[in-house]
Amino acid sequence: MEDDLIDVVVIDEASQVSIADSISVMLRAKQVVVFGDELQYGAVSAQNVNALYAREYFKDILESYREEYHVKVSDEKLNQIADDVVHEPTEDEEGVSPVFYKPEEGTVDWLKTFNIRTSTLSFARALRNYSVSLDIHFRSFPEIIDYSNEFFYKKSQIPLTVNRIRTKPIGEVLRFIEVKTQGNSGTNVNLDEIDAIKNDLTQIIANGFKGTIGIITSFREQQVRMQEVLRKELPNYHVLERDHKLAIWFVGDVQGEERNIVYYSFVEDKKLGSSSLRSIYPVVGGAADDIRKLKMQRLNVGFSRAKDTMVFVHSMPLVEYCDTRLGEALKHYAGLKESAHDNFVSDESVFGSPAEKDLYALIVGTEFYRRYRGNIRLIAQFPIGEYIEERFHKYIPKYRVDFLLTLSSKGKERSLIVEYDGVEYHTKNPEIVTAHNFSQEYIEYDIDRQLNLESYGYKFLRVNKFTLLPKTPGQAKTDILNALLVKCMGG
Repeated sequence: MEDDLIDVVVIDEASQVSIADSISVMLRAKQVVVFGDELQYGAVSAQNVNALYAREYFKDILESYREEYHVKVSDEKLNQIADDVVHEPTEDEEGVSPVFYKPEEGTVDWLKTFNIRTSTLSFARALRNYSVSLDIHFRSFPEIIDYSNEFFYKKSQIPLTVNRIRTKPIGEVLRFIEVKTQGNSGTNVNLDEIDAIKNDLTQIIANGFKGTIGIITSFREQQVRMQEVLRKELPNYHVLERDHKLAIWFVGDVQGEERNIVYYSFVEDKKLGSSSLRSIYPVVGGAADDIRKLKMQRLNVGFSRAKDTMVFVHSMPLVEYCDTRLGEALKHYAGLKESAHDNFVSDESVFGSPAEKDLYALIVGTEFYRRYRGNIRLIAQFPIGEYIEERFHKYIPKYRVDFLLTLSSKGKERSLIVEYDGVEYHTKNPEIVTAHNFSQEYIEYDIDRQLNLESYGYKFLRVNKFTLLPKTPGQAKTDILNALLVKCMGG
């Protein structure tokens, strides 16, 4: 009955939900909105469904379709399709985004989408009438999500714009603790790394840390042993669980979680020979070395859980991890830490408006900034009037600019003033302002101020709500801003 229909059904984390769990409620909805990330774990629980049960379940669907729609399909073809959907992939073959088939009249292969092991996200992708990619990341500091962005989302044509601004020195965001193992280990267990994490936890709590805490291990055995040791040897363990949401996960179980600080225990030490990360992460060039394979996804999921701080606890020099893609990730983070020019905003209240904060995040996210980050300084709300008066010994009004960007190269320094112009504050007639007449509508103060500052050699880049609107499909705001920065600064 019409009264029994649901107006809107929203399904979050749809990649983790089997279609068998969601189809009944979807059929009762007038509209279904599905959220999910195809580059993170699939419906793992559905993969564990008994193969014989899944095959018979699917054969019922095929036979019903053949009878009700009078499609001529042989028993041999039905059996072959049913066998396809219950094929058990090896660990290296296992993917997170199963192939889906759009409905095609007169064919039956597309019915594989109704396989009990299909995720709700894959099912919705096959039948959707509208889709859009969300490309703004809110959880982590830019350096934390950088690996996932570079090696997963950009490769899938979904480059992320990071909304958060780093408010700590880079050394407090990316930390490496190298452990000198003493041989205290078992199969897939490294007690020396557990001890190092225990000591670091004790230290940060003593120093007043108030945030949430997570620990990700590369092996389930390490997770179990970590829990045993910390419960026994940390007298305040129950307080950490209660007040800091302390949790310890195997890397395959961590999707959907987030913590302010996350420790990573990699366990392996080749000198001990008690574990091998090749069973957990993809071997370089191997069958699982693909961003849509489960082993590769352990890197994407694991390295996107931290909000403020990542602590890499490793028992080998980073170069010794190079036989799996984990080594590539660790090298990437080490490079970020080493090359970062330590620009950070300790207090976000420095921004004059939310739009200025968003512009700062966009600047930091451009290729121009990334390329030159070791030589760039970006200062918000710079008191340029005081600076000019002190440098040139000339009176000038106490001007402030939204951002001063300086680029040092070959002993020379170039400067650019970047301003965000809100329509209501910078134009004479806000109600008539468009993208085409904005420059003619500036108030006199802004014009005089710019001319005054330009007389001291400063270049201006003025940005408003029209400037960064995408002009071509697939274009991002960072792409437009990047082109403007290159035009203004060269490079």
